[in-house]
Amino acid sequence: VRPDIKKATGIFAFERLAGELRGLTSHPAIYGKPTLFKLNGSMVGNLAKDFALSGQFDHRKTLTDDRIDLSVKELRVEETGTSSRQESPLRLASALLNVNGSLRVKGGALDGRVLLDVLNPQVTVGSSAAVLGDLFKNMGSFDVALSIGGTLDQPSIGLSSSAIKTLTSGLENLIQKEMKGLQDSVRNAIASRVDKNLAPAKNEVGNLEKLIQGELSSRLGLAGLTGTAPKGTKG
Repeated sequence: VRPDIKKATGIFAFERLAGELRGLTSHPAIYGKPTLFKLNGSMVGNLAKDFALSGQFDHRKTLTDDRIDLSVKELRVEETGTSSRQESPLRLASALLNVNGSLRVKGGALDGRVLLDVLNPQVTVGSSAAVLGDLFKNMGSFDVALSIGGTLDQPSIGLSSSAIKTLTSGLENLIQKEMKGLQDSVRNAIASRVDKNLAPAKNEVGNLEKLIQGELSSRLGLAGLTGTAPKGTKG
């Protein structure tokens, strides 16, 4: 516990911490009770409004039964200086997190779940993902659920989030918008190239048309003169 530390970047410390530890023994089977613990506190610099950690270690039998529960309210996430790091396409610049989780290990089997509420997220989009800027610009609060199973030797993790549906819908709209713009650009480029290439042909066709019209007019005029008999004469 470091109550003397004021708010500082990268410092993980508690300004208030209280707890209880019971049943810590080297011979659980003889003692006959599990080891229980719980901690409550708050973090320096209002990093987290409330922090609670509790659980048990039960090794009285060969099949051990351990459990850990965690609750954190309004954990503040803020991006630190990144000028020296390589730019990432997407970064969570700031958010408030509510964390509720539990993990049980019975024998070697795992059973756990962590629910993460992400409030007022601000996502920084790098230049390599600039096209996604509008998608994350006004992103609302969302939750993330993490499920843990399997065994200690082969754990399995599942992940789900309410943000997936929102991001999927937004991405579909973004793709449709970009595709329409691309299609319009391709059409304009093709039309411009075709018009440019056909311009000489259009001129040649126009000249040929004028020549044909002149020739036809000349021949029709000549035919009119030779095919008309003067009045008063016999043909």
